[in-house]
Amino acid sequence: MLPDQSETPADEPLSEYRVESSDYYVGFTSVIRELARARERGFEPSERELVLAVTHSARIYTSARGGKPVGGRSPDWLRGRVDGLRSQLRRGMRTQPTAN
Repeated sequence: MLPDQSETPADEPLSEYRVESSDYYVGFTSVIRELARARERGFEPSERELVLAVTHSARIYTSARGGKPVGGRSPDWLRGRVDGLRSQLRRGMRTQPTAN
C-alpha cells in the first residue's frame, strides 16, 4: 500500500525504508536536492524517467549491497538514492513536459 502524501514530508525518507546510516541520508537528500535544482531550472522529470532512474539505481545497489563500494560510494548511500527516487514517484511527481 502506498503512503498518503500527507503522511510523509517531502524531505523525509519513507518510514518503511529508514536505515540508521549517515550515508543513507546523504544519498537520499542528494536526490531530493538534485530534483529540486532541476525543477528550478525548468526541467521536470517524467514518471518514465524516474522509473528508469530507480531501476538503474536499484540494480547498482543490488550488486553493491555485499559491502563493496561502487564509485567510491557505500551501499547505504546507493540505497538512499533509490529510496529518494521512489519517494518522488510515490508522491505523484507525474508532470507534463514544459512547452518552450
